Amino acid sequence: MHVNSTYINLCQNQDLRNCRSTSLFHYHGGRISQKDMYVWIVVLVTISVFFSASEGNEDWKYTQQLSPRISLHWNFDQDSIKMKIIGETKGWVGIGFAPARTMAGADLIIGGVLNGKEYVYDCYAAKNGPPTVDADQNVDILDGVENATHTTITVKRPLKSDNAFDNTIKAGEIIVLWAIGRIDVKRKRTVVKYRHADRGFTEVELLRGKEQTRQASGSVKTQPEASLDYKYVGFPYHALLDKLQPVNLYWDFDENTVTMQVIAPTKGWVGLGFSRSTSMNGADIIMMGVRYGEAYALDCHSDRNGVPVVDQNQNVEVIGGWENDTHTGVTIRRSRSSCNSDDMDIDVESGTYKVIWAYGVTDLRNNKPHFGYYHSWNRGGMSLKLINPISAKRSTGQKDGLHVNVGPSNFLVPAKSTFYLCQYAKLSEANETLYITGISPQLTEGNERNVHHVIIYLCEVDVTPKLLAGSYQCYDEINPYFVGCGKILGGWAVGGSGTSFPEDSGFPVGGHSHPQYVMVEMHYDNPEIKEFHDSSGMQISYITQKPETMVGLLDVQHSLATLWIPPGQEHFQVDGYCRENCLTTAMEGAELDEVKVFGIFLHSHLAGTAMRLRHFRNGTELKAMVADEHYDFNYQDIQYFEEPKLLKAGDALTLECGYTTLDRKNITPGGLPTSSEMCIAFLLHYPPLPLTLCGSRGKVYENFDVLAKGLSVSFDPEEVRGVGEEISRDYWNTMKVISEKLLSGVVWDDQKRRFAQDFMQNTKQYTTCLNKGKSLLNYFSDFMPPNDGDYVENNPSCPLTEG
Repeated sequence: MHVNSTYINLCQNQDLRNCRSTSLFHYHGGRISQKDMYVWIVVLVTISVFFSASEGNEDWKYTQQLSPRISLHWNFDQDSIKMKIIGETKGWVGIGFAPARTMAGADLIIGGVLNGKEYVYDCYAAKNGPPTVDADQNVDILDGVENATHTTITVKRPLKSDNAFDNTIKAGEIIVLWAIGRIDVKRKRTVVKYRHADRGFTEVELLRGKEQTRQASGSVKTQPEASLDYKYVGFPYHALLDKLQPVNLYWDFDENTVTMQVIAPTKGWVGLGFSRSTSMNGADIIMMGVRYGEAYALDCHSDRNGVPVVDQNQNVEVIGGWENDTHTGVTIRRSRSSCNSDDMDIDVESGTYKVIWAYGVTDLRNNKPHFGYYHSWNRGGMSLKLINPISAKRSTGQKDGLHVNVGPSNFLVPAKSTFYLCQYAKLSEANETLYITGISPQLTEGNERNVHHVIIYLCEVDVTPKLLAGSYQCYDEINPYFVGCGKILGGWAVGGSGTSFPEDSGFPVGGHSHPQYVMVEMHYDNPEIKEFHDSSGMQISYITQKPETMVGLLDVQHSLATLWIPPGQEHFQVDGYCRENCLTTAMEGAELDEVKVFGIFLHSHLAGTAMRLRHFRNGTELKAMVADEHYDFNYQDIQYFEEPKLLKAGDALTLECGYTTLDRKNITPGGLPTSSEMCIAFLLHYPPLPLTLCGSRGKVYENFDVLAKGLSVSFDPEEVRGVGEEISRDYWNTMKVISEKLLSGVVWDDQKRRFAQDFMQNTKQYTTCLNKGKSLLNYFSDFMPPNDGDYVENNPSCPLTEG
C-alpha cells in the first residue's frame, strides 16, 4: 500500500485538522478497505496525541523528589516560577511555601483534574488546619493531566506579589510543604476542607544557579530517586534498618542534637531505640506515630524484654509526621546527651550503636504503651555509626576528576545469608606514583540493601596476575593479614559515606617505594538468601602531581603476639601504649611539633566489644581521640573528624580494647584469624610522621613463672624452655603456643580471670616504636604501664578538655 505523499507532508507540518479534512488515503489503483480505514484512524489518533503532548512539554531544569509519592519540577526567571507537580493520586495535589515546618503562615497551591478539566486554587493558612482560598488568585493553571495512578498539574506564579498572603520565594533554601488528597476538590470553597492522605515537608533551594538535580544525600544525579527504601530528601544520612520489609532511618546531627526520621510499612506505631545489644533490655526507646493527622512521640526505656516504660522526663521533640495507606513517617529531634544521671536516655556519641526498631498495626492511645500494641515479628536491630561528621558536607570530587574504581565486576553473590568477598586491585604501575585524595562508596543500584560494608587494605607485597584475576571468600580462602595486606586505608559501612583527604594533601601509592596493590573486602548481607550480581565497591580519587602535604598512616596497637583473653570472660581489657618518647623521637626526626589526625579506623575481631583511643598531654587526659563503646566486627567504618585532632610531641596514646568470651572454652590468643584477636587503631594524619607503628607488647614468656603461679599451673622448666625456642622461631604466634602448650589445663574461675586481668595491666611491657621495620628506640626497653584510671565517656554537651 502506498500513502498519498500530500497527506504525509500535511501531517509532518502537524496540521492535524487539515489531515482529517483532506481526502484520506488512495491506493495506486484502488480504494482503501474498511478494515484498513480503522487501522489508519488509530494511527492518526496516536500521532495526534503524540504531537499534542510534545507541544506541551518543557525542558525542566530542576527536579526534586519531595517524597516517594510526589515530585516537583520547575524553571524560573527574574519575575516568576513555573512548576510541574506530579502526585501519586487521582485526587488533588498541593505544595506550599512556609516560614516554618507547619501550615501556619503558609502560602499554598492546591490543584488537580476533575472531569477532564484542570483546576488550581491559590490558598493560605493562618494556622494548622484547612487552608483558606485567597481572594486574589495569583496562580495560573497551565496544564493538567490525570491517568489511572497519577495527577499532574503545571502552574505559574510570581516570585513576589503585592498580596499579603503570598509568601515571596527567595534565594536559598526554603521550606516547601506538600500534600496529596484522595479525592478532588469539587467546587471552589472559601475554605478547602478536603483532608490530605499524605503530607510532609522538605527544604528546597528553588532559585538555584546551577542546572542540577539534588538528592537527599547531597549528591548530584540526572534523575530523581523515588525509591521509598533508599533515599529521602532533607537528610544526608540513611540506613535501611530492615532488608525485607523496608524500615528506613534518615538522620542529621549538630553539636548538641540529632534529628531523625523513621519510615515504616504500617499505619500504626513505630518504635526506635538505642541499646547496648540488639535486645530491649537496657534500651532507650522512642515510640511514635501519626494519630488523627497529628504526629506524636513518647520517650521511653526498658529494663527487660517487654512493654517499654514511659520516661518521667520527655526529652524528644516532634518535628512532623505523615501517614498514607501503607506507611507512617515521623521526624523527631532529641539531645545527644541529657547530662542528667536521672534520665534514662542513652547518649548518642561517635562510635557504633545498636539501633533497634519495631512497629505495630495500631496507634498508641492515652500516651501509654501496653501489651495490646505488640509488634509480633515486626522488630529487629542493627549496628550503626550515627555520629560521623564527614558526609555530604565534604566533597570527594577532585579538581582533575581522576579516579579508579576497585571492587567486583558483575560478581555472582551466592545464596548465603552473609558472605565476605575479597579481591585484589592494582592502583598504579611501578614507575608511576599517584596520590589518593578521596574515597567514596559506589553501590550498584538495587543492591544498596545488601552491601553491608567495604574495607580497602593496602598490600605491601607484589600480586601475581593470577591472584589479581581471582575472587576469594575472605577468611576462608584468603585472609588479608596472611597475605601482606594488613593495613587499612579506608572503609565504608551502612549509614556512612565517602570523604576527601584535607586540601592539598594525598596518600602516595605506586612508584618504587609505595604499595601498588590493595585488597577490597565486600561484606554482603543477604537475608533473602538468593543469588544476585553485584559491581559495588569504592571509588578512589587521586591526583598525579605531588601535593603540598603527604598523608601518613600510623598503626597504634598492642602486639598480637602477646595479646590474650581468658575464656568465659564477660569483659576483659587489653591496652596498647604509644608512649611519649616514641612520638617525640619521631617528630624531632621530622622537625615537627605536631601532626593533625583526621580519621581513625579501629580494628579488632569477633570477640571485640569496645575500643577507645585515649589521649594524654603532660599527664593530663584530653578528650578521647575516638571511642566506640559498642564495637561490631561486622560493621567497620573509619571515624572521620570535621576538625582534625592535634597530636603533639610529648603526647601519649592508650588504646583500650574490650572483649567478651562468655561462649569460649579456651584462651583466645592474638593472631590473624578472626577467631583470634587484634587491638589496632590506624590513624590517618598529615604531615606524615616517620613512624609506622607505635605500641607495646607484653612480657608474657619472660614472666611466665608469675603467670603460672597466679593460674595455679605446674610446669616443667624444660618444657618451658622448649616453648621459648619455638617462640623465637615463630614470635607472632607467642600466645597461641603458650596457651596450647602450657596453659591448656587451666581450670578457669572468677579469681583466675581477675588475676589474668591484673597480669595484663600491671606487668611490664616492651615499647614498640618502628618506622618501616626499623626501631627508633631500644627494641627491648621496657616500662611499667601507667595508671590511666577508668575511662570517663565524654559527650559534646558535657565535654572534657579538647586536644
